[in-house]
Amino acid sequence: MTPYELAQHLAHIPESFAVGGPQELWTDPHMQERMLAFHLDPDIDAASRDHAFIARSLDWIVDRFEVDGARRVLDLGCGPGLYANPLAEHGARVHGIDLSAVAIDAARQRATSQEATTPRATSARASFEVADYRTAPLPEHDLALLIYLDHCAMSPADRHRLLRRVRDRMRTGGHLLVDLHAPAHFATVTAGCTVEDRLMDGFWAPGPYVGVHQTVRYDAEQVALDRYVLVEPDRTRTVHVWTAHLSVDQATAEFAAAGFRVVEVLGDVAGSAYDPDAPEYAVVVTPTAATGSRWVAAARR
Repeated sequence: MTPYELAQHLAHIPESFAVGGPQELWTDPHMQERMLAFHLDPDIDAASRDHAFIARSLDWIVDRFEVDGARRVLDLGCGPGLYANPLAEHGARVHGIDLSAVAIDAARQRATSQEATTPRATSARASFEVADYRTAPLPEHDLALLIYLDHCAMSPADRHRLLRRVRDRMRTGGHLLVDLHAPAHFATVTAGCTVEDRLMDGFWAPGPYVGVHQTVRYDAEQVALDRYVLVEPDRTRTVHVWTAHLSVDQATAEFAAAGFRVVEVLGDVAGSAYDPDAPEYAVVVTPTAATGSRWVAAARR
């Protein structure tokens, strides 16, 4: 890419969610390792929330959804199993799906390691799959988790398709727990462009590169784009990270269109109280009447 072509590339603003996505974050070998390091660092909110929050979140999930040996849990974007393995230790049968082969390897190792309370039992109850959860076949489940704002990184069409697929494999009376970016977060997004040698301290590549980080606001839709252009000696690539910001009313309508109803609005996935001025919130949803896998199976007979 010539300097002129790079300038043209940055000057062209795509329509929201029209191009790309952050999949390379979880499939590039170098970035997989960096993302795993973020997951496993107990003190930072990157890739996963800090581990103290995850511990509180797990306690709340186990209590709120009565997680025991009768529960089947689907963990979408499970990473290295920070939720999946502890839920399996509580007796649930858990299936985790993630694009990162490195993270899935870590999840499987954790399930069979001596760090697990009951490693053999955990291994038997926890299964992990390297796949794109937007398209991979989903198992039946009572509880689905879509945690750490993944919902808002998908296009509206992908969100709708995923919700329909989750609903169709959900048992009667099941629940989906999701956290979302709120409009208050969009208010903090500042449009701009920075150029930096080895942008983000070498996150994007092991060797030399120059990184361009461009932030674009889509005010009418309350969508933000973080576009990263990585110029290496032998290649140039672009990663698009999209972020939707949904009000509770917008999210409620979106879930309703996919066959869910909101049963609880929370401040986060650890069960804190909802704050309308906070940058994030969480919802618990359940299939509307006459939906869920048992109803679908009966309707097809």
